[in-house]
Amino acid sequence: MPVVLYGTNVNVTDEIYGPNLPVDMFYPKVINYPYPKPGRANPVVTLWVADLSSPMVGTPKQVTPPKEIQEWEYYITAVQWINNSKISVLWTKRSQNITILTACAESDGWKCEKLFEEQLHATKGWLEINEAPHFSEDGSRYFMKLPVADGARGTYDHIAMITVDLYSLSQKYFLTHGQFTVIKILAYRSDHNKVYYVATSIGQPGERNVYSVTDITDPNPRKIECLSCEASNDCKYYDALFSPTKKYYILECLGPITPRTELRRVENNELIAVLNTYPHYDERNEQKAMPKIRYMNVPLSNNHFARVKLILPQSLEEDENAKYPVVVEVNNSPGSQVVSYENTVGWAHYLASKRDYVVIHMDVRGSGFQGNKYKHEIYHHLGEYEAEDIVAVMRQQHLSYIDHDKIAVWGQEFGGYLVTSLLIRDPLFNCGIAVAPVVSWRNYMSAFVERYMGMPWQKDNYVNYDKSDLIRNVAAIKDKEFLIVHGTADRKVNIQHSMLLMKALTEKGVTFKLQLYPDGDHLLHEHKIHFYLAMEDFFSKCFQLEDEQDEKEVELPITKVIKGGKRIIIGEE
Repeated sequence: MPVVLYGTNVNVTDEIYGPNLPVDMFYPKVINYPYPKPGRANPVVTLWVADLSSPMVGTPKQVTPPKEIQEWEYYITAVQWINNSKISVLWTKRSQNITILTACAESDGWKCEKLFEEQLHATKGWLEINEAPHFSEDGSRYFMKLPVADGARGTYDHIAMITVDLYSLSQKYFLTHGQFTVIKILAYRSDHNKVYYVATSIGQPGERNVYSVTDITDPNPRKIECLSCEASNDCKYYDALFSPTKKYYILECLGPITPRTELRRVENNELIAVLNTYPHYDERNEQKAMPKIRYMNVPLSNNHFARVKLILPQSLEEDENAKYPVVVEVNNSPGSQVVSYENTVGWAHYLASKRDYVVIHMDVRGSGFQGNKYKHEIYHHLGEYEAEDIVAVMRQQHLSYIDHDKIAVWGQEFGGYLVTSLLIRDPLFNCGIAVAPVVSWRNYMSAFVERYMGMPWQKDNYVNYDKSDLIRNVAAIKDKEFLIVHGTADRKVNIQHSMLLMKALTEKGVTFKLQLYPDGDHLLHEHKIHFYLAMEDFFSKCFQLEDEQDEKEVELPITKVIKGGKRIIIGEE
């Protein structure tokens, strides 16, 4: 029976206005769109089911949550069909510290019954349960990623098996445990009593491997087997995709070596075929000056470490007397990861290869896949501890090839907040690019900000909301190079943020550069080339490369730069 499941929302949210126009119109239009902010009204979301089996679609039926959920302000974080007449729905309280899983059946008029509830038990943090559970074929058990405690190291996300029994309470059993993170559950085979999943390695949060673990009904329960560990000695980052029958799976090696895709049999992990080895990837890379990659752990306060990735020019020799300009990229939001063994090629590689810049990525407090304690350190202090850690890492960088007089930083959205904060708080950073920067958490999206900051109320976290507002301290950016970039039709970070920032900078007499993109969206899809050229030009001027070439009589440390495709050596060797 063809049935469609869909959601709607009743807009009770404050609205923001913005331009929506071809720029050559005589009378441009202004549109309003809902934008919920912390502590303000959120949209009311509902879920509906419609039967499409006849040409005349029947009246949609509303999915009704249990009464306790109806009394909440809530988010729907995952929806999935259990079978043709039953769905599972994950409901999360607006405070994001309680999540309830329900089952909703057609036979009950799509009224939902609670299957399971998870509450945050720590004094600080939040719950992120956003993946639908994997049900067995008979619906007697399901598998979810849930946090489990590991002593003083806090909680890690692991696989929980939960039994469904109409006559007794559901039972929860964790199948995995330890100081590693389960990334995602791939499949469940009831005939093998096995769950298949992707996880990090102990002590190596940047690695990914594919595993299986037996459930508690197996004669040898909780037995873990690595399916990808023997596939290659050089690959450290895997992903997998299972067929609908779960008899076959595609194993992908995604780094740090050249990607490779294989088809394997689930039964015995037999290699059936190599689907792709991407030969053109190596051929093209051999024609380019691809940068070198280095990894390091840098100690922080409270026994924490920052994981750092250095993207270095191919020409760099660590024992030579040459210094290179540095670009620190801070584009990771809370819970994300930028330092891993995944083989990615982006603008950072271009800067290292073409411009001979050292580009630095880092995972500091608040980043993901290193345990929830490390991630939840930033709770009620969003952007504060991350900036502290970035400064601490850069202050400890005594690498001989880094030019400490030429350190720039750039980031977008949350990264734009960090860029502005870093320019304010430390003289080490002498230029920065803030793209669609957030400057006040009170004016950003409620679901995002409330997860990490709580509510902006006196009885909750008003003090830190107020303290984290950047516009009050922008005078410290004076005498630094600062570029603000924003699309005027950005619906994720409204241009209100950049307007408030520009107003504060102007009032404090701080000069800055501005690049606006009329009708540009958040990712600046239609302006990418101009956007990256503008940033590249800004870095070149910030590092004063042209001036140094002209002033040959001034003795400076050797700085290797690229201009016009040619290498320039400044200073004396």
